[in-house]
Amino acid sequence: MKNFRPLLLLLLFSVSQNVLAFQPIYGNDLHNDEKLRHYQFLTKNKRDDSDNLVRYEYIQRQGDPKPILFYTHQRAVYPWLSHHQRFVLISDNYSSELLMSLIFDFEKNKSYRIDQEALKDYLKRQKLKAYVSMDTSPIDISPDDNEVLIEVSLTPPAHRIANALKKYPDWFYAVDSTNGIILKSYQNSPVPDKWWNAGQ
Repeated sequence: MKNFRPLLLLLLFSVSQNVLAFQPIYGNDLHNDEKLRHYQFLTKNKRDDSDNLVRYEYIQRQGDPKPILFYTHQRAVYPWLSHHQRFVLISDNYSSELLMSLIFDFEKNKSYRIDQEALKDYLKRQKLKAYVSMDTSPIDISPDDNEVLIEVSLTPPAHRIANALKKYPDWFYAVDSTNGIILKSYQNSPVPDKWWNAGQ
């Protein structure tokens, strides 16, 4: 199974006061077809009335008359466009060591989390307390854009990491792109290359 990680954004400084623009390389490893590489991400950073830095994430695909705002946050995100350009997958680094998985749906014009069912299932099956810190990362999307593969990881304090990783290894979940419902989970077996259509 290929592990598709989003490209890190390249930093460019704009001339506008209190505004930074992050301009990524066009396309990513998900798109081997050249015609799907004609899009770009843009981040505009602005200070709000309380002097907090707010980051506005935009995408402009070929044919879009103007950039589309798909996410707002205050730290760092790693986005990439799905095969059929129905979604933007978002890995949000919302705290220093934690990530969560979201999708922006172009048709609905909104972003939503797709990892909450997977988190609940991991907690329940591993018999963990709800306050335990966990990461989720979207690592692949099916060729038809209907399913996302999510990795769930435990993030304990540093001095406990070695023991925790042995007892609580990472799990993988195939979830529905539109609502995060779990279609299949992989705990003790490798994820197959063609992991999609898990519910069939």
